[in-house]
Amino acid sequence: MVFDYEKGSDLLVRVNGTVLGGVTALRRTMKQTQKEIYEYLADKPVAVIPEKMYYIQIKLNRSEEYPFDENLSFVEIVGEGRIERYTSCFVRRERSDVLPRGETEYTVTIVARERSILYE
Repeated sequence: MVFDYEKGSDLLVRVNGTVLGGVTALRRTMKQTQKEIYEYLADKPVAVIPEKMYYIQIKLNRSEEYPFDENLSFVEIVGEGRIERYTSCFVRRERSDVLPRGETEYTVTIVARERSILYE
């Protein structure tokens, strides 16, 4: 499941309660996996544990000081009459690209283990 938003969409992104400015694009992806637990010398799993991971990729048009650090506790995406709250987060990847026009595009990928949706 992938959700994409480009610049101009009516979204507000909050990281640890701080509004994040300069967002030009946002992509949310959910990946489902499962872990199988086996007994010693057994061919069939004794338990299968499903697991969901949520990937949030945020593109920013400036690389000033942003609240992406080891104390990242939650990310909220507000828009379309609802609030999506992602918890148990960590930063998986940070990248800065210098564009030909001399601008810097900052991309951060956040991974979250839990997601909840609140309707306004």
